[in-house]
Amino acid sequence: ESGKLAAIGELAAGVAHEIGNPLAAISGYIQLLKETPIHQKSAHFLEEMEKEAGFIDATIRELLDFSRPSKSEESIVFLNGLVDECLRMLSFHKSSRGILIEKRLSPRNPRALGSRKELLQAVLNIALNGLQAMEGSGALSITVDVEEPGILHGTAAITIKDTGRGIDPAHTNKIFDPFFTTKRGGTGLGLSITYRIVQRHQGEIAIDSKPGAGSSFTILLPLYTEE
Repeated sequence: ESGKLAAIGELAAGVAHEIGNPLAAISGYIQLLKETPIHQKSAHFLEEMEKEAGFIDATIRELLDFSRPSKSEESIVFLNGLVDECLRMLSFHKSSRGILIEKRLSPRNPRALGSRKELLQAVLNIALNGLQAMEGSGALSITVDVEEPGILHGTAAITIKDTGRGIDPAHTNKIFDPFFTTKRGGTGLGLSITYRIVQRHQGEIAIDSKPGAGSSFTILLPLYTEE
Protein backbone atom coordinates (compact mmCIF):
# COMPACT_ATOMS: atom_id res chain seq x y z
CA GLU A 1 0.00 0.00 0.00
CA SER A 2 2.81 2.44 0.87
CA GLY A 3 4.56 1.64 -2.40
CA LYS A 4 1.38 2.26 -4.37
CA LEU A 5 0.77 5.60 -2.66
CA ALA A 6 4.36 6.70 -3.23
CA ALA A 7 4.05 5.86 -6.94
CA ILE A 8 0.72 7.69 -7.17
CA GLY A 9 2.27 10.68 -5.41
CA GLU A 10 5.09 10.90 -7.94
CA LEU A 11 2.65 10.50 -10.82
CA ALA A 12 0.27 13.12 -9.41
CA ALA A 13 3.06 15.66 -8.90
CA GLY A 14 4.28 15.12 -12.47
CA VAL A 15 0.77 15.38 -13.92
CA ALA A 16 -0.01 18.52 -11.93
CA HIS A 17 3.18 20.20 -13.15
CA GLU A 18 2.90 19.17 -16.80
CA ILE A 19 -0.83 19.81 -17.17
CA GLY A 20 -1.43 22.60 -14.65
CA ASN A 21 0.26 25.44 -16.54
CA PRO A 22 -1.24 24.79 -20.00
CA LEU A 23 -4.63 24.15 -18.38
CA ALA A 24 -4.45 27.56 -16.66
CA ALA A 25 -3.62 29.15 -20.01
CA ILE A 26 -6.56 27.40 -21.71
CA SER A 27 -8.92 28.57 -18.97
CA GLY A 28 -7.59 32.12 -19.36
CA TYR A 29 -8.15 32.11 -23.11
CA ILE A 30 -11.69 30.82 -22.59
CA GLN A 31 -12.42 33.74 -20.23
CA LEU A 32 -11.05 36.23 -22.78
CA LEU A 33 -13.22 34.75 -25.54
CA LYS A 34 -16.31 34.89 -23.30
CA GLU A 35 -15.76 38.61 -22.86
CA THR A 36 -15.92 39.27 -26.61
CA PRO A 37 -19.14 39.41 -28.68
CA ILE A 38 -19.66 35.94 -30.17
CA HIS A 39 -22.43 33.85 -31.71
CA GLN A 40 -24.76 32.11 -29.25
CA LYS A 41 -23.71 28.67 -30.48
CA SER A 42 -20.04 29.52 -29.93
CA ALA A 43 -20.87 30.78 -26.42
CA HIS A 44 -22.38 27.37 -25.65
CA PHE A 45 -19.20 25.65 -26.85
CA LEU A 46 -17.11 27.92 -24.62
CA GLU A 47 -19.26 27.06 -21.61
CA GLU A 48 -18.72 23.34 -22.31
CA MET A 49 -14.97 23.85 -22.73
CA GLU A 50 -14.80 25.73 -19.43
CA LYS A 51 -16.73 22.95 -17.67
CA GLU A 52 -14.45 20.23 -19.04
CA ALA A 53 -11.30 22.21 -18.12
CA GLY A 54 -12.72 22.56 -14.60
CA PHE A 55 -13.26 18.80 -14.43
CA ILE A 56 -9.59 18.17 -15.37
CA ASP A 57 -8.45 20.65 -12.70
CA ALA A 58 -10.67 19.02 -10.06
CA THR A 59 -9.36 15.55 -10.99
CA ILE A 60 -5.75 16.68 -10.56
CA ARG A 61 -6.52 18.22 -7.16
CA GLU A 62 -8.35 15.09 -5.98
CA LEU A 63 -5.42 12.93 -7.07
CA LEU A 64 -3.01 15.16 -5.15
CA ASP A 65 -5.27 15.15 -2.08
CA PHE A 66 -5.42 11.37 -2.16
CA SER A 67 -1.73 10.69 -2.70
CA ARG A 68 -0.28 13.45 -0.54
CA PRO A 69 -2.76 14.44 2.17
CA SER A 70 -1.91 17.78 3.71
CA LYS A 71 -1.06 17.98 7.40
CA SER A 72 -3.78 20.01 9.09
CA GLU A 73 -3.60 21.50 12.56
CA GLU A 74 -5.67 19.72 15.17
CA SER A 75 -8.36 21.55 17.10
CA ILE A 76 -11.52 20.78 19.05
CA VAL A 77 -14.32 20.32 16.49
CA PHE A 78 -17.94 20.79 17.58
CA LEU A 79 -19.83 18.26 15.46
CA ASN A 80 -23.21 20.06 15.54
CA GLY A 81 -21.55 23.15 14.08
CA LEU A 82 -19.72 21.01 11.53
CA VAL A 83 -23.02 19.59 10.26
CA ASP A 84 -24.61 23.06 10.14
CA GLU A 85 -21.73 24.29 7.99
CA CYS A 86 -22.00 21.23 5.75
CA LEU A 87 -25.73 21.84 5.20
CA ARG A 88 -25.10 25.50 4.43
CA MET A 89 -22.61 24.51 1.74
CA LEU A 90 -24.94 21.86 0.34
CA SER A 91 -27.75 24.42 -0.01
CA PHE A 92 -25.74 26.18 -2.74
CA HIS A 93 -25.00 22.99 -4.68
CA LYS A 94 -27.00 22.30 -7.83
CA SER A 95 -27.52 18.64 -6.82
CA SER A 96 -29.63 19.79 -3.84
CA ARG A 97 -32.43 21.17 -6.05
CA GLY A 98 -35.65 19.24 -5.47
CA ILE A 99 -34.20 17.41 -2.44
CA LEU A 100 -35.65 17.66 1.08
CA ILE A 101 -32.72 18.13 3.46
CA GLU A 102 -33.18 17.55 7.18
CA LYS A 103 -30.94 17.52 10.25
CA ARG A 104 -31.11 16.26 13.82
CA LEU A 105 -28.39 17.50 16.13
CA SER A 106 -27.31 16.12 19.49
CA PRO A 107 -28.32 18.16 22.59
CA ARG A 108 -24.91 17.25 24.02
CA ASN A 109 -23.11 18.95 21.10
CA PRO A 110 -20.31 16.35 21.01
CA ARG A 111 -16.73 17.28 20.22
CA ALA A 112 -13.92 15.51 18.38
CA LEU A 113 -10.23 16.28 18.18
CA GLY A 114 -8.87 16.75 14.68
CA SER A 115 -8.96 18.83 11.53
CA ARG A 116 -12.23 20.71 11.02
CA LYS A 117 -11.44 21.17 7.32
CA GLU A 118 -10.81 17.45 6.77
CA LEU A 119 -13.86 16.29 8.74
CA LEU A 120 -16.05 18.77 6.85
CA GLN A 121 -14.68 17.38 3.58
CA ALA A 122 -15.48 13.82 4.69
CA VAL A 123 -19.12 14.62 5.54
CA LEU A 124 -19.54 16.70 2.37
CA ASN A 125 -18.17 13.93 0.14
CA ILE A 126 -20.70 11.41 1.48
CA ALA A 127 -23.59 13.90 1.40
CA LEU A 128 -22.84 14.92 -2.19
CA ASN A 129 -22.74 11.27 -3.23
CA GLY A 130 -26.18 10.87 -1.65
CA LEU A 131 -27.57 13.92 -3.46
CA GLN A 132 -26.25 12.67 -6.80
CA ALA A 133 -27.71 9.19 -6.18
CA MET A 134 -31.22 10.71 -5.80
CA GLU A 135 -31.06 12.59 -9.12
CA GLY A 136 -33.22 15.54 -8.09
CA SER A 137 -35.91 13.79 -6.06
CA GLY A 138 -35.79 12.42 -2.52
CA ALA A 139 -34.68 13.24 1.02
CA LEU A 140 -31.30 13.60 2.67
CA SER A 141 -30.85 13.61 6.46
CA ILE A 142 -27.79 14.22 8.60
CA THR A 143 -27.88 13.39 12.29
CA VAL A 144 -25.42 13.72 15.16
CA ASP A 145 -25.70 11.18 17.99
CA VAL A 146 -23.58 10.31 20.98
CA GLU A 147 -23.76 7.15 23.09
CA GLU A 148 -27.19 6.28 21.72
CA PRO A 149 -28.23 2.59 21.46
CA GLY A 150 -25.91 0.89 19.01
CA ILE A 151 -23.16 3.51 19.38
CA LEU A 152 -20.02 2.51 21.25
CA HIS A 153 -19.34 4.29 24.54
CA GLY A 154 -17.02 7.26 24.05
CA THR A 155 -17.98 7.62 20.40
CA ALA A 156 -19.90 10.23 18.44
CA ALA A 157 -21.74 9.35 15.23
CA ILE A 158 -22.55 11.47 12.19
CA THR A 159 -25.07 9.62 10.01
CA ILE A 160 -25.86 10.67 6.43
CA LYS A 161 -28.94 8.98 4.92
CA ASP A 162 -30.36 9.30 1.42
CA THR A 163 -33.35 7.78 -0.40
CA GLY A 164 -31.42 7.09 -3.59
CA ARG A 165 -30.90 3.96 -5.61
CA GLY A 166 -28.74 2.25 -3.00
CA ILE A 167 -25.50 0.33 -3.46
CA ASP A 168 -25.16 -2.95 -5.32
CA PRO A 169 -24.06 -5.57 -2.71
CA ALA A 170 -21.27 -6.58 -5.08
CA HIS A 171 -19.84 -3.05 -4.79
CA THR A 172 -20.12 -2.53 -1.02
CA ASN A 173 -16.60 -3.77 -0.31
CA LYS A 174 -15.13 -1.73 -3.18
CA ILE A 175 -16.57 1.75 -2.76
CA PHE A 176 -13.64 2.98 -0.67
CA ASP A 177 -11.05 1.59 -3.10
CA PRO A 178 -9.06 4.22 -5.03
CA PHE A 179 -10.40 4.82 -8.56
CA PHE A 180 -13.46 2.58 -8.13
CA THR A 181 -16.58 4.38 -9.35
CA THR A 182 -19.95 3.60 -10.89
CA LYS A 183 -20.65 7.24 -11.77
CA ARG A 184 -20.20 8.51 -15.30
CA GLY A 185 -17.37 11.02 -15.19
CA GLY A 186 -16.42 10.12 -11.61
CA THR A 187 -12.81 9.82 -10.50
CA GLY A 188 -13.36 7.20 -7.80
CA LEU A 189 -11.31 9.22 -5.30
CA GLY A 190 -13.95 11.05 -3.21
CA LEU A 191 -14.86 8.15 -0.91
CA SER A 192 -11.24 6.95 -0.79
CA ILE A 193 -10.21 10.37 0.52
CA THR A 194 -13.12 10.28 2.99
CA TYR A 195 -12.07 6.86 4.30
CA ARG A 196 -8.47 7.99 4.81
CA ILE A 197 -9.62 11.15 6.64
CA VAL A 198 -11.75 9.12 9.05
CA GLN A 199 -8.91 6.66 9.59
CA ARG A 200 -6.52 9.51 10.42
CA HIS A 201 -9.00 10.59 13.11
CA GLN A 202 -9.02 7.06 14.63
CA GLY A 203 -12.59 6.61 13.41
CA GLU A 204 -14.63 4.16 11.36
CA ILE A 205 -17.31 4.26 8.66
CA ALA A 206 -20.33 1.94 8.76
CA ILE A 207 -22.58 1.40 5.72
CA ASP A 208 -26.20 0.23 5.53
CA SER A 209 -27.57 0.10 2.00
CA LYS A 210 -30.00 -1.89 -0.10
CA PRO A 211 -30.61 -1.50 -3.85
CA GLY A 212 -33.63 0.74 -4.37
CA ALA A 213 -33.93 1.60 -0.67
CA GLY A 214 -31.26 4.26 -0.22
CA SER A 215 -28.01 4.31 1.72
CA SER A 216 -26.85 5.24 5.20
CA PHE A 217 -23.23 6.11 6.02
CA THR A 218 -22.24 6.54 9.66
CA ILE A 219 -18.95 8.21 10.57
CA LEU A 220 -17.87 7.11 14.07
CA LEU A 221 -15.37 9.35 15.84
CA PRO A 222 -13.78 9.22 19.30
CA LEU A 223 -15.35 11.79 21.62
CA TYR A 224 -13.08 14.51 22.91
CA THR A 225 -13.27 14.84 26.66
CA GLU A 226 -11.18 17.08 28.88
CA GLU A 227 -9.10 14.88 31.13
